[in-house]
Amino acid sequence: MNVRSPQIFLSLITVALAAIFLCLIPPSVAESMPSLAGEQWSGELAPAPGLEIILGGNGDGVVAEFPQLGQAVYTGAMRSAADGATEIVIPTPIGEMALRGKFAGQTFEGSWQFGKRNGPCVLRRGEAVEQPWLEAPVEFRGAGGVRLSGVVLSPRAAGKHPAFIGIHGSGAETRAGQNRFLAERLVREGAVILLFDKRGSGRSEGDWRKATLEELAGDVDEALQLVSKRAEVDANRLGLFGASQAGWVAAIVAARRPEVHFLMMRSAPLTTVAEEGNYDYLQKLKGQPPAVLDRAKHILALEAEVTRTGKGIEALAAEIALAHDEAWFKQMDFSPLPAEHPSRTTYR
Repeated sequence: MNVRSPQIFLSLITVALAAIFLCLIPPSVAESMPSLAGEQWSGELAPAPGLEIILGGNGDGVVAEFPQLGQAVYTGAMRSAADGATEIVIPTPIGEMALRGKFAGQTFEGSWQFGKRNGPCVLRRGEAVEQPWLEAPVEFRGAGGVRLSGVVLSPRAAGKHPAFIGIHGSGAETRAGQNRFLAERLVREGAVILLFDKRGSGRSEGDWRKATLEELAGDVDEALQLVSKRAEVDANRLGLFGASQAGWVAAIVAARRPEVHFLMMRSAPLTTVAEEGNYDYLQKLKGQPPAVLDRAKHILALEAEVTRTGKGIEALAAEIALAHDEAWFKQMDFSPLPAEHPSRTTYR
């Protein structure tokens, strides 16, 4: 080969080395792992009487259905193990279901485990089944301009539909979290659902640890704005659903948004943040004399003041030091949050 230029020669060598290098790279997990999107795999979780399971896929991962349990649908995740096996993890309200095995042609063969129960399983590929709803990714700006990412689930039926926004509980939570199960039930009944990754979770920007309830409510405000403008949504029938911390966020949103006509909350609070926390501690002191209860309430009031204002941690520490060795305080089992704990920001 007649190489006229050192630069050309170096370029050819670089291309050749790159080609060799790429050939040596093992296939990625994503490439080697089959996608379940648009597919259906079904079988039984033995031993008998087996529990029927149907696996499929959507944009957020693996979808598992258990027909014997009614419309029990859960969203999980699929990953590749170091030994080449595939692991499928399906969170449910009562624990985590895990399947482990290998795909070979039209069969998945392996084992399952749920708590202390386990056994073999064989799943077979069936005909692809059309998902009974449509999914569309969305992005919008939340409170303070934070970029939030989510998905809209819409019925396939034409016409205007009521819409729900899924609100998160405390901590990190994505669109595939605890609200996904109920969202899939609601969309089957004809509702449009918007689920989004909580700020600082999944594909959303921001940090839930530094967000107040007011800011989290602001994120839901913007989600309502987005979903109400969709062609398939009846803007006069909007609602909110969620669990736990979602109760406080939903109350803030509903109080200022007259277009919110219904709330559907699970394990949600009915009091202020401080009242809920105080109840748990004071229940432990049932039967104690009024003087003890007054001291406990004083400590809890100081704790609430630190959360509300960010001040007074020294006064709280002093009261705890006085009560630390007393039997009632040990019975109360109270530990103050660190001054910079995320919950102090959220519930301020």
